[in-house]
Amino acid sequence: MKVSKENYDKLAIGMTFEEVTEILGKADTKSETDMGEFGKMELWHFQLGYKAIDVFFEDGKVIDKSWTEL
Repeated sequence: MKVSKENYDKLAIGMTFEEVTEILGKADTKSETDMGEFGKMELWHFQLGYKAIDVFFEDGKVIDKSWTEL
């Protein structure tokens, strides 16, 4: 897994699951929520020590991301 600010900055809205996996590797955790008529939303969480990246997907595409460093 490649949790770093540099890799976080490479993530872009509209990227696919495959593109994110290529940059960050396998997520530590994944959770999915069915939004009914709005589709499915998925959250992938990546963590390395005190650094974390959350990537939010809707219908298989990145819609948001967040970076945390304690």
